[in-house]
Amino acid sequence: MRISPENNRGSSGLFTMCPRILHRHILAKSLALLGTLPLVLISLCISCGMLSSTITTTLDSTAKSVTLEEAVHLLGVPIPVPTYFPQDNKIQRVYVTKANEVVLIISDSKVSLETATLNDKSGTRKVYVIQSRMRFTVSYQTSLVGIKLPGRVQIDDNTVGFLQSEFYQEYSALWWNIFPPRGQSGGYELILSAIKRVPKDELVKIARSVSFVGR
Repeated sequence: MRISPENNRGSSGLFTMCPRILHRHILAKSLALLGTLPLVLISLCISCGMLSSTITTTLDSTAKSVTLEEAVHLLGVPIPVPTYFPQDNKIQRVYVTKANEVVLIISDSKVSLETATLNDKSGTRKVYVIQSRMRFTVSYQTSLVGIKLPGRVQIDDNTVGFLQSEFYQEYSALWWNIFPPRGQSGGYELILSAIKRVPKDELVKIARSVSFVGR
């Protein structure tokens, strides 16, 4: 699998490190533990993703850039959307993918978007590579099976989420489900991804603020 132009990003949107950068990354982490991390290595850690200020979203170029109202129309169901974001963060872009996922790109500054070429088993295709502070992904499923992962987090009295932080280099991800009232089918799988500088309490507060658009 290869993305051109070469930019050290995999198809999942995560950065990968060459051995030289990985060595420096380990050195920087060791110095940080000793409390002697120089400014130059702090800058290096930021560029390597250790203290990343953005997350990377990779979308197929067939993803449609839409408004929230258009996304509701395309999916045919209401869409859960957070109404609270920390500081000056807000929804900057909305996409609907071929898999009928809604992806919200959230940031407190202008979002960086590049077009790249991805080569994999399915052939050569164009992708969007987007840099932002946060990403919110909504997947509606007619037969929803609840997720169970490590990192249990109580979102509210009736909702449990799962915070994944150790498995991702540049971000944390909070997963949870919204189930319909008893007797109704369908449900939502939600994933809130954010740079690691966003604390757990803020992620839970964002999740708790979710309200439906189009209901």
